[in-house]
Amino acid sequence: DVAQLIAGAQSTPEQVAAIRERLGLDTPWPTQYLEWIGGIFRGDFGSSLLTGSSVLAQLSDKAQITVPLGALALTIALAFSIPLGVVSALRRGRRDGTFLSVGAQTLAAIPVVWAGMMLVVVFAVTLGWLPAQGFPRAGWSDPAAALRALILPALTIGIVEGAMLLRFVRSATLQAIG
Repeated sequence: DVAQLIAGAQSTPEQVAAIRERLGLDTPWPTQYLEWIGGIFRGDFGSSLLTGSSVLAQLSDKAQITVPLGALALTIALAFSIPLGVVSALRRGRRDGTFLSVGAQTLAAIPVVWAGMMLVVVFAVTLGWLPAQGFPRAGWSDPAAALRALILPALTIGIVEGAMLLRFVRSATLQAIG
């Protein structure tokens, strides 16, 4: 119960009820939901019940990292999946085509978390080329440091998702050839 969390463990039932009423949590769920949806259509995403800060501000703050990460991961995935998928289809039945297909199957089966840990061990811990964790506190004020922080997560997502895309590209190319 959010009202109980805000009031604290030692609060009285009256204090919790007052917080529920102030936050509008005493109204039925369907009413709360419809009010929330109506607010979204007006551009009002509301505010966090725990911190009081604007949800839209929190979303835009997180999007500064998430959107570039997604774009970089998609770029990596497309950069290798499209050409290798076409080559895999064109070289079907040959050793290199089979190698690409088996490699894509293997990479697609690897859990993203495990792949990420292995990339951190190799590129951050062993070689020391990239940071092991965390986005810089300065954010995008130092673009080079920000991009360096995004490389390993983007590479992890891009490789695993790209392997799945490679299989789709191979299949689509084989269908187009046939």
